[in-house]
Amino acid sequence: MKLVKRMNKLKHYLYEVQLKNGDWFVFNLLNFNYIISNRGISATDTTDLEESVIETLHDLGFISEYSEDSIFKNELDKWKAKILTEYNPVFEILTFRILPTYSCNFRCSYCYQPELLNEETRKKTEYMNEEVLIAFFDYLENDILSERIPKIRIEVVGGEVFLRNRKAIVFVRKIIEKSIDHNMDLIFVTNGYELDYFFEILKQKYTITYNITIDGNRTKHNQRRYLIGKSGSFDKIIDNIDWILRNTKHIVRIRMNVDDNNVESVTPLITILKEKEWIDLDRLEIIIRTTTKYVDEPYYGLPVAYNIISQNNTVRLIRSIIASNIKKIRIDGTLIPPVAVSLFWSKLFNNGKNNVAANVKSFDLLCSSNQGHFGSLDFDGQVRLCGFELAHSCGRIYPHKNLDEELIKEWNSKEHILRKFLLQPCLKCKFFFLCSKRQCPYNQLNNYDKETGYCVDVKESLDLFFKNFGNYFI
Repeated sequence: MKLVKRMNKLKHYLYEVQLKNGDWFVFNLLNFNYIISNRGISATDTTDLEESVIETLHDLGFISEYSEDSIFKNELDKWKAKILTEYNPVFEILTFRILPTYSCNFRCSYCYQPELLNEETRKKTEYMNEEVLIAFFDYLENDILSERIPKIRIEVVGGEVFLRNRKAIVFVRKIIEKSIDHNMDLIFVTNGYELDYFFEILKQKYTITYNITIDGNRTKHNQRRYLIGKSGSFDKIIDNIDWILRNTKHIVRIRMNVDDNNVESVTPLITILKEKEWIDLDRLEIIIRTTTKYVDEPYYGLPVAYNIISQNNTVRLIRSIIASNIKKIRIDGTLIPPVAVSLFWSKLFNNGKNNVAANVKSFDLLCSSNQGHFGSLDFDGQVRLCGFELAHSCGRIYPHKNLDEELIKEWNSKEHILRKFLLQPCLKCKFFFLCSKRQCPYNQLNNYDKETGYCVDVKESLDLFFKNFGNYFI
């Protein structure tokens, strides 16, 4: 069909930014196609263009015979269909977060759980008894694995998991044994300081993953992540990681929390990883994420994470990552919009095309806790539906099993998962498909028609990103 020259141009769902060399980066906010042009599309009269150019713009969705509203509704239906196709109530991967204790041997300068560190709370946060863990695995084996055989992932968090006490030894030994019995993925989120106390238990052929935070070189890390008495932790953590990598087949994910206080420490940390000869190991992963500050969300009353890093330091951070030329580094999606991360990384490493939709999963638009996450198990046997440890209890498995099955069913329903697509303020936003903000779906059941309280400034992030790094696309 021959295209006519007068067609509808994208206006509301168009993102354009002029690069430093004068060219324009033009991004389709509905289907994630982009072009580099010597002029923006919004200011271009299509009647002045060659038919071949018009056909290209039409193929990429920048101009269309249909209205923007109808295109948006069509894309919305596609996303819904994609989510419902990928959604499976009999989860292929079923994730449980286990919190054996809220106690911690660190007093990090940016602690995410300061309310749990007062004396009264500490008295209540004993380490999980073996009986609670046994009750959990009884539930897993009798109620879950008897009905279906998904892949089970256990993520053990705290507080701090690896504390120097008898209950911790019993817990770690038992959970490794059960992981081996059921071929479960096992992930420990740990500060890494007391791992040496557990080496005999950890010498398993079974693959275990450790998420360990290192916030820069020795000086900077010790200023931020110190013990209760403010002693440094860097050297011992490095020694423990070295032992894990040299004596086991386990995976170590080094995570660095970056903010204005330590952004200059990214390069020194990478230098240390190279000097230790870890950098080329397949079993080493590196994740750069921004330090966050949690405040109560005004409408729903749950914690909301805000990045505490300036725009200038965000640019410095990305430049230092580029300069490292290490492809295995991952940037957490809270720093810049996930689509920009996918787009940038695919082009930077020369394996991308002019569309990044394939790199963006449908569940990127949703809360992670109802995508195969059952929730979390507290040290005292209480079960919660949400990754936020103190939210949404659905009952207990210890001392007696008493779970609200209807609440669990509702939480994992298709209607619940699609609740984001009913948020009226969000549906009016041009950056709907790029937004990495994930409102609590449980609270959205009753609040989906209200203002959402806060927004991630996607345009500001994109402007910052492309004005500083747009030359990588030319």
